[in-house]
Amino acid sequence: MLLTRIRDPELRLVVALARYAGLRVPSEISHLRWRDVDFERQSLHIFSPKMEHRARAGHRMCLLLTELVPYFMAIRHDECDPDAFIVKRYRGADKNIRTALLREIKAAGLKPWPKLFQNLRANALTDLAETHPIHVVCRWLGNTIDVAMRHYLIIKRQEYGGHSTQESADKHDDK
Repeated sequence: MLLTRIRDPELRLVVALARYAGLRVPSEISHLRWRDVDFERQSLHIFSPKMEHRARAGHRMCLLLTELVPYFMAIRHDECDPDAFIVKRYRGADKNIRTALLREIKAAGLKPWPKLFQNLRANALTDLAETHPIHVVCRWLGNTIDVAMRHYLIIKRQEYGGHSTQESADKHDDK
């Protein structure tokens, strides 16, 4: 698994947030502060500049999944300033998180996939939708059900009876 091979704990957290909570990278992770993480109530407060024009002005609450807690704890200090940004090394327009992740993928001997962070977000939404109602998942991730259906939900290989997604899609198109 890639997360166990990433050496930088801050980059591990970024990837985990994209993969498990579906945060947008870099925009949403760049705005996360320690005050936005409520370990007691198991919630994350997310600000999304992309959604700032919407009804909630780009603010939403998301479930703090237990899978994420160790990644936060790996970079948290005992006396964290609540106003401090969580992600420091990869904040700002001059930081290329994609390049850092590509470097880690190659170092792990893995093959990079297309749209690195968007596909991590799609996997998060798909996995969450298996155990939570889709309208709740969409609220957590900050998109509509229509957007989730068109751009994020993935039909997994085992749901096609073991065939690859493209092979099965081609077969269905022929019918």
